[in-house]
Amino acid sequence: MFNLKIKLRTKILALAIISTLVACVVYVFIVGGTYPLNIRNRMADYQENSNDKIVKIEYEIDGDSISPENQSLTDGIAHVDIVGKKSGKSSMIVNYITEKNQHNEQLYIFYVTSFGTVIRIDDLNFNGYKTVVIMLTLLMFFIEFLMVFSFADSLIKSKFTYSLIACGGVGLFFMNMLAMLVYDIAFDGVSSFSYFLNLFIIGAVPLLTLTAPVIALLAIAVSVSNIVLMFKEGFRVYNALGIILSGLWAAAIGYLFFFSNFSGSKTEVMINSAINSTIILVCAYFECMLISTMLCAFIASRHKPNHDRDYIVILGCAIRGDGTLTPLLRDRVKSALSFERKQFEKTGKHASFVPSGGQGSDEVISESEAMKRYLVEQGVPEKQIIKEDKSVNTLQNLKFSKEKIEENTDGKREYKAAFATTGYHIFRGYILAKKNGFKAEGIASKTKWYFFPNAFLREFAGLLYDKKLFHLFVIVFLSLFYFALQYLNYLV
Repeated sequence: MFNLKIKLRTKILALAIISTLVACVVYVFIVGGTYPLNIRNRMADYQENSNDKIVKIEYEIDGDSISPENQSLTDGIAHVDIVGKKSGKSSMIVNYITEKNQHNEQLYIFYVTSFGTVIRIDDLNFNGYKTVVIMLTLLMFFIEFLMVFSFADSLIKSKFTYSLIACGGVGLFFMNMLAMLVYDIAFDGVSSFSYFLNLFIIGAVPLLTLTAPVIALLAIAVSVSNIVLMFKEGFRVYNALGIILSGLWAAAIGYLFFFSNFSGSKTEVMINSAINSTIILVCAYFECMLISTMLCAFIASRHKPNHDRDYIVILGCAIRGDGTLTPLLRDRVKSALSFERKQFEKTGKHASFVPSGGQGSDEVISESEAMKRYLVEQGVPEKQIIKEDKSVNTLQNLKFSKEKIEENTDGKREYKAAFATTGYHIFRGYILAKKNGFKAEGIASKTKWYFFPNAFLREFAGLLYDKKLFHLFVIVFLSLFYFALQYLNYLV
């Protein structure tokens, strides 16, 4: 299993989820026709408040069967079996005496499905829920294991992709939920299926609370970073991503703060509770994705390829009006030079440089020509340089450079390549290299501080777009799920 490819792991995960859900449904179908209700105080009397065609109520106290006509049940634990007879809603009011001789009243509401399963809808419970909780918990542990393994495996193999971020984000999300679930099982127990479902909300709240100061500081930092970036490079949508995403996060947290104790009609309270639950989980989920993005982008920028490269592609960017390199581009070339020289010192093997970048409308020469001239000035022989001067963006840098390399090798032998770019740009390089089927590892150069925050958010936005259907499914599922859960509470 440890050599399984990502697609096969995905199939195994899908099979595990479907199998577990089917097993849960079948199990509940088999045992759910009767709902055991144990009243652990002295029962004084009961009153059926329902149509007796819906359920059949059987009583037993301390092992002795009690007929329905007996209206005075005292001294003992009452074991009440609610047996489904027909689809519909039913209820029962029980008056009981506590250990302190206080009279209390409890309303129990049941719904019998068309399959005969009896569900206690006032706490969303059913016979066999503990077994279902165990099966779902084991499924969550399996998902967590698969995410952590896939994340670690991709890091070891230097596969910096959006799938890596997704695995890390889902792993963090489930790790937080499992920690809360294990804690409750160990110390308090899971009293109902409804409580088990709400553990996701309970687990997400501490995460949001603990990370709120950090996220707030990050929001301020990226907003300032965006302002500096727009001042230096002009306004572009991706240069304002920090401000946009920070605004969305602030709006979500503001809604939770102002509407946490919302009062209104029963329907309005239900809708608001469902919205709150969805926002809490969605915020927690995307915070985990953002943390994973930052971690993966940072690791990618610190990764060092092995010193066995045949080619080093240098990704271009704007040059000065006189045709010389800007400090940003010069640092990229220097990092490529430094790597190649260390490689030669260690292995005696030279790598060919592939400076990549065409000529912009405001540039006197192509970016690749400017880089070639700098390389020659640093003592690199021209025969060791292969220019790529047609590309106008990073995607084309990698695509056309790959074509140049394959022309140079005549497609007859395998080669090992690297690409040199600024640290904040490394992860994007990996993403675009993969899209071109180009196997290459990144060499990072120095990065100005104000580039990093926006780079993280740019990759986060890229993740959202690249995996848009998956994230849309998560949001829709969580929304429908918690609206359904609140609707059940509304029926009570």
